[in-house]
Amino acid sequence: MIRQFATFVGRHLLRQAVAGGAAKTLGRGLDPKFGLKLLRDKRVPLQPKIAAFALGLGAVFVLEILELPLQMALMFLLPIVGLAADFALDGIEILAGPLLVATLTLPFLAPRDIVEQIRAEAEQTDSQGRVYVATPIPNATK
Repeated sequence: MIRQFATFVGRHLLRQAVAGGAAKTLGRGLDPKFGLKLLRDKRVPLQPKIAAFALGLGAVFVLEILELPLQMALMFLLPIVGLAADFALDGIEILAGPLLVATLTLPFLAPRDIVEQIRAEAEQTDSQGRVYVATPIPNATK
C-alpha cells in the first residue's frame, strides 16, 4: 500500500516537473496546515481521512521495524536509560507520526473538487497562512 502510494506521488511529481509546475505542486501539495484544515472540514468524506491515518500508521510501523536494531543495541548498552528513551520516543512517534503523515497525504487522497474548493476558500479568507481564523463577534462592544 505504501509502495503504491509512493509510486503514485512520484509519478504525479514527475508529471508536474515535466509540465513545468514542480515548485507549484510541492508548495501546494505538502502543506501540513492545509492538510489539518482538510481533516477538520466536514465536506471531506470519512474514507480519505481513514486512509490517510492508515498510511500514517503504516509509516510508523515501517519506521519501528527499521529502528529495531538500534533500539536493541541501546537496550543492551544502556539498560535502564535506553529502555526509557525507547518508550518515550515510541510514544511520541505513535501519537504524532500518523497525524503528520495524514496531514501531508490527505490533499492527495481527498476528492479533487473538494480540495480545490477548500483551497480557494482558504486563499480568500486567510492571508497569513493560519489554520484557524478567528471570526469577529457581531455585537461586540469596544
